[in-house]
Amino acid sequence: MKPSFRLAVVVILLGGAWLAWHTYSSRVKARQQRDRAAAYAAFLSPYQRDLRVGMTRADVKTYLESHHIEYSEQCCGDDSSRGVWSYVVRIAEERADEWYCDRWFVYVSLEFIGSDREPELKPLPTDRFKKVKIRKVGHCL
Repeated sequence: MKPSFRLAVVVILLGGAWLAWHTYSSRVKARQQRDRAAAYAAFLSPYQRDLRVGMTRADVKTYLESHHIEYSEQCCGDDSSRGVWSYVVRIAEERADEWYCDRWFVYVSLEFIGSDREPELKPLPTDRFKKVKIRKVGHCL
């Protein structure tokens, strides 16, 4: 056999092995992502069931505390929340696939809407529950 033919065979075999590994790896990652999404949806379920749109932020805080749920407060939800703090419940930590991030923190985010003003940590009567969603925050460069 000529050396160039051997080299071509090796390159084809390595390319095929890489393609098989890449395809398998992609399928595994997709399945893992689906499993995580299902688990996160299960975390949302009690909040979607128990909390009603329009509840006050004070009532949601009482709910969290009465169910012994550890949470933190985060300013200020999405752009439409107009300066109202959100409550976030950390539910997971994911390893990141990107080179510039080492992990992602996953939260259930309870978001509110209120009047236009500076963000205030204490619940105000005008702060109303708007939605619950999953939020991921990366630990990145």
